[in-house]
Parts: sequence; structure tokens; C-alpha cells
Amino acid sequence: MIKTAEAPDRYGLRACTALVATVVALVVALVGIPTPASAAPAENAFYVAPDGDDSNAGTLEAPFRTLDRARDAVREVNADMSGDIHVYLRGGSYPVDSTVEFGPEDSGSNGHRVIYSAFENETPVLEAGAEISGWTQHDGDIWSAPLDRADKLRALYVNDQRAVMAYKNVSSQGCYGEYTITAGQAPWAWESGTECDGARYALSDVPEISGNAEDMEIQTATTWTTAIVGVRDVTTSEDGTSRVLLFQQPGAAIAAGAFNGNFQVRGSHKLMNAYEFLDEPGEFYYDRDAKTVYYYKAESEDMATASVFAPGNVETVLSVAGTSTTDRVHDLSFEGITVRHTDWDLAEVDGASFKQAQQANIINSAYVHGNFHVYHYRNVDLQPAAIEVTSAANISLERNRVEHTGADGISLINDVVDSQLTGNVTRDIGGTAINVGHPQHVYIGDAAEDNKEKFPADVEGAPTNIQITNNYVYDSAKLFLGSPAVGAFFVDTMTFEHNVIEKTSWAGISMGWGWWNFNGSPGSIEPGNPTTVARNNSIRYNEFIDTVNDRNDTGPVYTLGAQPDTIISHNYIDGVRAGHTYGLHADEASAYITFDSNVLDISDGVTYTINSEDWGSKHNLTITNTWATVWNKYANDPPDSHIEPIMVYEDAVWPLAAYAVTANSGLEPAYRDLLGAEATMSPDHVLPASVEADGSATSIPIRGTGDASATIWLAPEGTTDFASGDTMTAAPGDATSIELPSEAGTYHLFVVTESGEVSAASTDLVRRTLAEFTDVDVPAGVVDVPYSYELKATGSPTFDVIDGALPDGLTLAEDGTISGTPTTAGTFTADIQAQSAANAVTTTITIRIHAERPASPVVTVTEERASTPGNGTGVAALTIGNPTPDEVTYSVEVADGAGEAVFSSTATVDAGAEAAIEATDLVIGSYTATVTGNDASEPVTVSFEITEAEIRYAKVIGVASERCLTVPGDSTDVGTQAILFDCHGEANQRITVTADGELTVFDGSTCLGTQGGGTGTGTAIVTQDCTGAETQKWEIQPDGSIRSAVTGVCMDAWEAATSNGTRIALWWCSGDANQRWMFDGDMEAPTVSLTSPAGDVSANEVTVNVDASDDVGLKSISADIYQDGELVQSTHTDVADGAATASHEATIALAGGEYEVRYAATDLSGRTSETESFTFDLIAQPEFTVEAWTECVGPKVMLRTSVTNDDDEQVAVHVSTAYGEKSWDDVNPGRSKSARFMTEESAVSAGVATVTVTGVTTGDTRTEEMPYDAAHCG
Repeated sequence: MIKTAEAPDRYGLRACTALVATVVALVVALVGIPTPASAAPAENAFYVAPDGDDSNAGTLEAPFRTLDRARDAVREVNADMSGDIHVYLRGGSYPVDSTVEFGPEDSGSNGHRVIYSAFENETPVLEAGAEISGWTQHDGDIWSAPLDRADKLRALYVNDQRAVMAYKNVSSQGCYGEYTITAGQAPWAWESGTECDGARYALSDVPEISGNAEDMEIQTATTWTTAIVGVRDVTTSEDGTSRVLLFQQPGAAIAAGAFNGNFQVRGSHKLMNAYEFLDEPGEFYYDRDAKTVYYYKAESEDMATASVFAPGNVETVLSVAGTSTTDRVHDLSFEGITVRHTDWDLAEVDGASFKQAQQANIINSAYVHGNFHVYHYRNVDLQPAAIEVTSAANISLERNRVEHTGADGISLINDVVDSQLTGNVTRDIGGTAINVGHPQHVYIGDAAEDNKEKFPADVEGAPTNIQITNNYVYDSAKLFLGSPAVGAFFVDTMTFEHNVIEKTSWAGISMGWGWWNFNGSPGSIEPGNPTTVARNNSIRYNEFIDTVNDRNDTGPVYTLGAQPDTIISHNYIDGVRAGHTYGLHADEASAYITFDSNVLDISDGVTYTINSEDWGSKHNLTITNTWATVWNKYANDPPDSHIEPIMVYEDAVWPLAAYAVTANSGLEPAYRDLLGAEATMSPDHVLPASVEADGSATSIPIRGTGDASATIWLAPEGTTDFASGDTMTAAPGDATSIELPSEAGTYHLFVVTESGEVSAASTDLVRRTLAEFTDVDVPAGVVDVPYSYELKATGSPTFDVIDGALPDGLTLAEDGTISGTPTTAGTFTADIQAQSAANAVTTTITIRIHAERPASPVVTVTEERASTPGNGTGVAALTIGNPTPDEVTYSVEVADGAGEAVFSSTATVDAGAEAAIEATDLVIGSYTATVTGNDASEPVTVSFEITEAEIRYAKVIGVASERCLTVPGDSTDVGTQAILFDCHGEANQRITVTADGELTVFDGSTCLGTQGGGTGTGTAIVTQDCTGAETQKWEIQPDGSIRSAVTGVCMDAWEAATSNGTRIALWWCSGDANQRWMFDGDMEAPTVSLTSPAGDVSANEVTVNVDASDDVGLKSISADIYQDGELVQSTHTDVADGAATASHEATIALAGGEYEVRYAATDLSGRTSETESFTFDLIAQPEFTVEAWTECVGPKVMLRTSVTNDDDEQVAVHVSTAYGEKSWDDVNPGRSKSARFMTEESAVSAGVATVTVTGVTTGDTRTEEMPYDAAHCG
């Protein structure tokens, strides 16, 4: 089966952790990742073992116990080295309770290295966690165990799998309380402002929390990242209607006040870390007071035998840190070591726990409102990493494993030069797996006494000459979803090649920083002073699998800023989901970057295959030789750029050149063991993609299994017996290519082990095609007129005439081109052979040569239908007349004003007949249509234009909000910002779309443009005098988005809000509903009529009935009750199926008084009728309850009554029966009065008691009759 854009289950770590479970989880295992270390004792060698002793000599026979002790021993001998010093770590677990630090004194010397490595074929584990035992059943599938830990617990690992904090997704009801910051009140208070102090929730959504409320967290999400704030208390609102979670401050204020990626007080919230949320397998909760951890186990888990670890308060296990650019750590290697179970309890400011980043794996630590560019990124820092390197040179990390981290994996932070990461595995990383650089490297050496720069001038340096090759980066950003798997900020000469990046939340690799804000342009942060740090970087031969799984607005490869001489090529992108996602994303100010020979197997639902539009100061981009399964692209290319059209293969069966990219991507053969034997023996590893192998090829490249004893076969699907022949070929298990079957057909790949075990067929296929003619409809020619036509065939064959003859004067070249000048009229026939590397085929062609040119076709444009907003395109109807006596096939090519082909078609027309062709999807502009016949007649070219007539619309309606683009307050003042507001169709909502692309309001007197002529995101859309300025012109797209004609960015309802008053501004186009608009020309509002009430009402309730009708169709009907101008009750009916007529009925309980009912209806286009009103008096009647019954008193019947005053005022009560009457003048609210009437009869018939109740103050009267039963007492 040909795979779709969803990536296959490619490697072993993806579906299971068999490799990890057998190699790493059993920390005393001896067999592990192969390492380059030798087991033989070396002259300069120390040994460390879990059962060693730090008082030992550090020999093989008497090893040290700790890495710290071995490091200290090295310090005694490394000052004047004559050879490398080796420190060998034996297999097993090394508990780490604090960071192991390496400084300049731990460096190699005299060109030699200090190498810390695993003993041959053994796996040392630097264990930062603690194993948990003593599990007992607590409640059903919830188990508990003791854990002595002072801090909250954010991670737990059960059988080598990450568990998650117990959580619940709820909707916030909004802000609760205020927290005010004054600039300068603390080091973190850079600016002043007020933020929410908490959030409110429905009582039904958030239960009371039994304990450790301060360990709870709230996570919110924006387009490309998430933010987390800590909770300080859980309480209930003063009115008792809402649960309140109070935030830890100032952390929450810092997170909420940020410019972008900020904590969202409203909207969807993920509440985490409370026992009350523990309701799904794989969740845990740590009760810090009880020192007990609870885990909700899966059905398959046995807690009696489960291996469970908790992190142990160590954020960084290995730190390699020099002190300055002249005092670096250098010549240090770490090989074959596993680091795992690091911790991080989020950022902390003044005791408040939180995590907020505008983008990527950074932490905001200051209260600021502005975009982080304006602070030179000095308000942000990096997340901690399990391994950190800074101020270092010639550092090598090879074949190490970093897994189960609380934050990042490996971080090369500052002034790291000439260093390598080779063959490492990262797995289950909380944030970014590999980080290079720091955002403050925008300028180097710019620290000043008071500018808050992190790195002093003599310390700061951008990472330079960094090689990251053959690493397997698996399952990143588990906790912090906006972290890229690999992040590089301002980096000079970074080589990122032959890596596998699999399973990411956001980007696979993010390279570059600074956007356009530091390009030195006018309006940038430092005009005339562009950053020049990032350059000479390479992202090549990598495989990206199943990336961009959660967050949006990115691609597997994401770039920012100018990076001269940077190349991104020969990468295989296998799987990007549909949505606000991209295949490749060259974001703001990306420049001087070449993208070449990349293969993108992605969903057809991505927003753009390549996001490389002319926006955000992008320029000088070269994008060539891109193969993809889909082609969605912005219309405009950046300045000074060359972007070739995508070569689309919707079925993901690639041509040979593209397939070669997939086969050569990812890990090189020497490092494929990192994937595990199960993965490398898989046919889907050996054949990584589908390929169309035409007759030009005799073999295709494959990836070897690593097992030379196995056999790789190409054979038809379903094959069980394998034998070489025309339909089967074989290769050794470690082969790098395989011969193709000689017969055309569809083949799959199989792996057969030495013992004869046969794998399933590969998911991908090999489609073997041979030489075959595809176009032999050879056109006619004319004597003495130069002629040229190219025969087409698959298989890259050579062509030859094997029989017959071409017309005199014409010859056939090997590439299939027939050319020359015919000299003789007539009809000529020739047999042509196409010979490929695999086969030869023959066809017969006929060429007619005319003595004179036939008459040209008669071409007219009979209709030019103007395009309209809402679909953005028009149609030109062409009529082609054939004036000749022969049937002629005409081709039509339509080109736009720039000469670019935009439409093509063909029509075969009988002699003397006509044919019609509609050229479709034509945007506004000038066009030419060229019609060419296959009879050698002169082509005919006609010109036409697609124009957009001025069209007036009642409203421009937001798709997400169903509210209208509005100028608030009917203000015609220049500079008034447009907003969303309920649609009513008045002058401040009537939008005119002019032929020049202007949007005018107030019936054409005012234009909507960008504030101050700005073009950047966030620029407000405001009213302006119409001047014809380009920033007042808009392009309405087929998806309903409205784009600036200058920059291509979109008109956006800010922050995806939908409420009245939401401001309208520019933002980069996402395709989201808050950027799409409906254009409505319906000018007629619905009609409404009130059928009830028709007059005053004597009751304690009123029934309102409204009838409505509309030709377009009704959406809703409303009726609201007012008293003294204040709304008392609102009622509403949504009309089903857009019916043309409908009714709304509501019964409303009211007190006595004068009321007004206001009623209206809204149609499907959003137009609302004038609000009608009717005034009536409701004559309230007292509320009371009556009971009447009979009972026997001796032989006589007694009638009894009881009247209860249910009203809120005193009433007078009168009871009348056939046996007497009783009155009370002052019955208080809530009180009852009873009466007894002796009938003096032994039997009475059923009857009624009449009760009249009159309000003492209002005089309102109500009478009720209460029946009683017959009785017989004789």
C-alpha cells in the first residue's frame, strides 16, 4: 500500500521501547550501545564502577565509585599530557544527587583529550532519579507508594514510559481579582501594569481540592506554544457561584502580561496536579504532605513488578563550563553514557512557579508588555538541560543517550566552538532535545553595566563550527509543547546532517532568531546595525518523521532571520498533519538561504507546502528541486528570490532522484544500530519511500539491514516463495542497492532472515515502468517553414528511425526532437524506436507537410465574467472557429500580464465548426489567449481583461464570530480602529469593495487602511481619507481571507476573539476562522410581528409570541422584557434549517407593573430587523396556596380549609363555603390561616371552597375555588 502523509511506524522507538527496555532500563545490564572505547587497559586510564570505592586507586581491579572522583583524579595528571587520558565507566547505575561539573581545569592538554567513556559493550547510567517501591492498592486501579520528596512532582516513569500529572480540561469563566505591578518594585518588575490575580470556573467543572493546592498548575495554549502558571490557593467566589484558582504571583503576571505566547486567562484551561483529577490510566499525583505518590495503572501493568522512577531534584547532570572566551574548557569527550530522569519544577520568581515563552525553549523572567525584540531578548533565558556546555572548545559527545528529562536534553549555550554531537540518542525529552546558542547572541559583546545582558563582553560568544551528525532525536517537547526538537539561535557554521528527528510537538528544527527586528532596516530595533552573527549553516540529509503533532504555525524545518550562505537540502520530511502547518517554513526575515532537493510527504491539508511568501522582510531565498505530495503556496515570492514550482506526486510514488534523497537521508550505516535491530530489519526501513523506477534505471538505492546474513528481496505483494527471475531480485542484507526486476509491474520489499523468517511486505512500493511512448500526436508542417517537435516517452530512452522516412528536410535527434525545414509537401510515415536501459518499444508516426499554411482559427472572447469577492476569480469564455476543410486540434494557452501561464486546454474542432472553452480561476488583470492548431496554421493571440465591478455589500461578517466588520460609534474620524460588532447593517457596517481593491465604509466616503501606513503584524486597521495608497488596498482570497495588497498579511480578529469590540489588525495569514470573512449583499431585514401579549395581562406571568419571516431565511428570533429601561428577561429561539417563516414563544414569570417587550429577528446573512416594542401592564395577583378537605368529628362532617400567603406582602383572606365564611385582614408573608366549618351533617356531597385574597398594599385581588371530597360519617 502506498503510504499517505501520515508517517509509517518507521523505527523501533516509535511504537515500543524494546531497545531501551533491554539496554537502559535495566541499569545493571552489560550490553548496550556500541561504544568507541577500548576495554584494554591504557597507560593513562582510570576506571569507575557502581561497586567501586572512591578511596581506591581507580584501576580496573580497584575502580572509583563516582564520576566526580575520577574527574578529580584526572586533574592531577592532565596539565602536561603526552597522550589521551581515558576514564572508563563500567556498566550499571551511578546515582547523581547534584550536578557533576567540569571546568577549564578538566581540559586536555598538548593536543590530547580527556575521554569519559563506557567500558566496551557496557552501559553506565548517570541516574538522576530515584526508584519507587512498596506499591499498594489504594482505590481500584489507583495505587500508592511512599516517596520522600520536598517539592511537587512533575514527572513519573513507569516501565520506562512517562506518566502525566493528573489533569482536567475546563473552560475558564475569566478574570478574578487584580494584581498590580509597579516598575522597579523588584528586579523582575521592568514595567508597570495590572493583571488578573486568579481565574473563575464553574463549580461543576472544578471540585474542592483536598490538599496541596499550591502544587497545582494551569496550562493554556496559543498557536505555537503553551504557558503554565502555578496556583497558590483554591477557593470559592464571594457569591458562591464560581470556583476560584488564585495564581502564584508574580509568576502569573509575568506569564499573562507578555506580548505573545502569553498565559490566557480566558478560554480553555488544562488544570494539572490534583488528586481529584486522577481518573485515567497513566496519570499520577504526588501528595507532598503525605509523602505519597498515587498512580492510576493501566490494565496491563502489574505494580508489584513495575519499574517506577521519579526525578530527584537534579536539573543538570553534566555541566561543562569555562569562565570566558579566553578560559574555555577544551578537548573533552563523553562517550556511551546514559543520562536520565532529570528534574525541573518550572521557572521561579520570588517563589512563584511558572513557564512562559514567546517562542521556543526559553523562559520569560521579567514583567514586560512589549515584544521581546525591544529588550534584545534580555528578559528571557533558556530552559535547563540534562547536559549543558558553555565557554568550551573541542568538546565531543558521542553515542550517549539522554532520556526522560524534566526540561531540555543537550544544550550548547554560549561560546561553544569546534565541537561535535555524534551518534547520540535523545528520547522522551521534556523540552528541546538539542539546543545550540542563546537568543541574546543577537549582538556579541554588547553587555553594559545597566542593560541586563546575561553574558559579559569577555564571556559572550556565538556557537561556532558545531557539527551535529547521526543523532536520533525521538519524542521531544513532552512537557513544553512549543519547544522545537532541535533549536539553534544565532549560530555560525553549524552542520546538522544525517540525523533522524521523530515525533515532535512543534518544529523539528528551528534555526535562526531575530525576525526582521534586527535586520537594520528603518523601523527595526537598531536601524543601520543589522545582526550578522548567524551564517554558514547547513541542514542536510536529515529525516523528519511525524513532526508538528500538536502546536501550529511551523514546519519540520523552520528558519528565522538572515543567515548568509546557509543551505537546507536533501532532507526527507515524512509526515506533517493537516491544519495550520507547513512543509517548510522560512519565517520572518529569512534571507540568503538555499532550499534544494528536499522531499515532502505531507498531508494535503497543510496550509502551505512551503511558507515563503513576500512578507516579514524575507528576501534572497532560493528554493529549487522540491518534491512534495501537495502544492499550496503563497502567491507572491520574496524580493530577490528564486522559487521553482513544486514537483507534485500526490500518491507519494517518487521519481528516482527524489527517492534517492529519501534513501540517503537519516543515519549513515555506521550509526543505524541506534535505531535497534528490530527497526533496521524492517522492510520499511530498508525501503523508506515508494519509487517509480523507469527504464533509465537498472537498480535503486536501499538502506541495509545491518545483517549481512539476511536477504533483501523485491517481489510482487503476497510472495511467499522467493526465487530470482524476471519478477524477483535479491540483495545481501547489508547491501546499499538492489537490482530492479526486468518486467514492468508493482513490487514490494521483503527481508528474509538467515533462518528463513520472512517479513511482511514493505508499506512502500517499487513501481517498475519501462520505455513507453506518451505523445506521438505529431503536428503538421509547412514547406520552407522551420519545424520542431519533441517525441515523448518514459524511461529516458534514445530515439531512432527504424523504418520509413521523415519528411524531406527533417531529422530525428537521439533525445526525440524532430527538427529542420521541410522541403516537400505530402504525408510521410516512419517507424520510431525508443530504446531505454531496460527495453525498447516502437511506434509509427505520420507527419503531413502543407504546401501553404492553412487558415488560422477564428478566436473571439465572447464573455468576460467579473470576479467577485468571496471567490476571487473570474471566467473568460472563448469561441474557436475552424475555417479549414479538415478536423484540427487546437491548444489554448492563457498567460497573465507577466507572461506566466495560468490556464491551458485543448479542443478538437470539426471542419467549419466551432468549439467553446472557458478559461477559469482568473484573478483580476490583463490576459492573452494563444490558440495553436496542430495543422501548422499561424497561432492566433487575443487579449482580454478580468475586472471587478464595484460591488456594495451590506456587511463583511467574521466566520468565527458571526459579527460584522464595524467602525465603532458611527465615527467618521480618521484613525478610528475597526472592530467586530453584532451585525445590524447600518452605514458603519456597509462595506464597498472597489475595483481598485479598496474597502470603503459610510457608503463610500471613508477607506479602511493600515494605521500610519504600517505593514507589520499588529498594525491596526483604521478609517482614513481615501488617497489611493497601497496600504488602503486589499486582496480578497478564495478562502475568504482579506490580505494587504502590500505585504500579503491578513486582516485578523485580534487573538482569535469573537466578542463585540474585538479589534481588527494585521497578522500573518493562518487560514484560521478569525481571518476569514463572509461577504453579504442582503439588504432586506426580516419582518416581525407580535401576536402576544395583545394588551394588559392580569396574571403573574406573560406569554410572548413573535412571528417572523425573511426571504433569505431566518437565523434567530429574540424577545426581551424591559422595565423602566432595564432588561428583566431575555429570550431567544434559533431557527432550524433557515426557515423562511418561524415563531418564537416564551412564558415569563413577572411581578406586577408596566413592561415593554422588544422583539427582533436575524436572517442567515446576519441582517437584523428593526427592534419593535410593545408596552403592557401586568396586573399581578397575590400568590397563595389553598387546601380544602373533609373529616369526621364524631358522627358529623367537618369541612376544613387552609390558606398560605406565598406572596411577599401582607394580604387579606376571605374564605366562603356552603357552611359559612371566614376572613382575616393581615396575613403576613409565609403565614397560613386555617378555618373549620361544622356542617352538622353526617354526610355531605363534594363541593368547593371559594378563597379571595387581596393585597393589603397593592389592592390586587385573586380568587380561587378549591374542591373538596364528599364525606360520610354516620
